[in-house]
Amino acid sequence: MAKNALIVLLIVILGYNVWALFGSARYVSLCDVSYWSATPKEMQSCNEMKSELDTQ
Repeated sequence: MAKNALIVLLIVILGYNVWALFGSARYVSLCDVSYWSATPKEMQSCNEMKSELDTQ
């Protein structure tokens, strides 16, 4: 039981680190804002920029 909990914990930590590397880096490269310190308005603006780029 403890072994399964440890495996789940490692998967969660690894998943978070992968997201932090690729997911939050998108906001820095597109909008020059940190995902963690951006306001909701900045996040929305950045997401709109990304969707505009995706449609082109």
